[in-house]
Amino acid sequence: MIAPLDWGLGHATRCIPIIREFLKRDCKVLIASSGGALQLLKIEFPELVFFEIASYQVEYATNNQLLSKLFFQSFKLISAIRKEHDQLRLILRNHNIDLIISDNRFGCYSKEVKCIFITHQLNFILQSPFHWASKLFSNWNQRRIKKFDACWVPDFPNQEYSGKLSSPNGLPISFVGVLSRFEKSTRSIVKQYDVLALISGPEPQRSIFEDVIRHQLNTLSLKVLIVKGKPEEGGLIINKERLQEVGHLKREELQTVIEASEYIICRSGYSSIMDLAVLHKNNVIMVPTPGQPEQEYLADYLESKGLVYTVSQEKFNLSEALKKSIDYLGFKSSAFNNDLLNASIDQSLLNLKRK
Repeated sequence: MIAPLDWGLGHATRCIPIIREFLKRDCKVLIASSGGALQLLKIEFPELVFFEIASYQVEYATNNQLLSKLFFQSFKLISAIRKEHDQLRLILRNHNIDLIISDNRFGCYSKEVKCIFITHQLNFILQSPFHWASKLFSNWNQRRIKKFDACWVPDFPNQEYSGKLSSPNGLPISFVGVLSRFEKSTRSIVKQYDVLALISGPEPQRSIFEDVIRHQLNTLSLKVLIVKGKPEEGGLIINKERLQEVGHLKREELQTVIEASEYIICRSGYSSIMDLAVLHKNNVIMVPTPGQPEQEYLADYLESKGLVYTVSQEKFNLSEALKKSIDYLGFKSSAFNNDLLNASIDQSLLNLKRK
């Protein structure tokens, strides 16, 4: 059973290659999630069995006070973790499951079944004035991870994309390489769009980000596609003169428009980073979700390596961002493969046989 978190769509998308690899090995795969993450995986794998479990339903602040808002929602978060843990026990009672892979769902573990936790964020790196809380949050996070039998980190051992977020600090982890729903193609690409805006993440910041981009796009003579990250709205592209928009695109369609776009605007979410790295995209503009420390760190980290241009949502200026983004290297890494992921999956299945 594979259970991705439903904060945005990134946890679900990076589970797609894991699901594919287990299916290649003739494993029966069940999926448990909620919200848009569940809907996205139903679109990708309509033949599989799905369970709807508790949503964490964390609300993002409309300003930079995310940590304060998260603190006041901590009881709701703990309640959701307990609820999904109870739901998991019921699923295990009715289904013969011998391996659970949880992508950041802290309640999806059991002492009766081998459980693997997936995360790129072993550590919290908070900016001033909350820097003092970094160790506190990291310790809480790592204690939860230790309830699982293993931890997979979607990056390479040199922590190429996650930086200090994935420093083990004594935790037994396995790096499983970049996890992306995409595979780099060798086909020739004809440019379709000047700008592709990938909107994602929890509300209300998702809608705020969309409004900021939409307002500024109207001032420029560019051919633009906005993918709103809303699977419930379907995949019909709506034309509005030079601006086109769509709720959600299937994997193959999304890869096509990413490869066929000159500039990419997106959040600095880790799954977006992995997707763009696999596709070797340049001219990338990343706008971290305001007050989300993980995305702020990743944006600064990638910009310090000269890979992408980053700017805060508050200071976002589209025409300026388009000019500055061309001075960055982009994601020009060598070809990726699934060797690390395959080795980890094979080892997990071997351990089950030994058990």
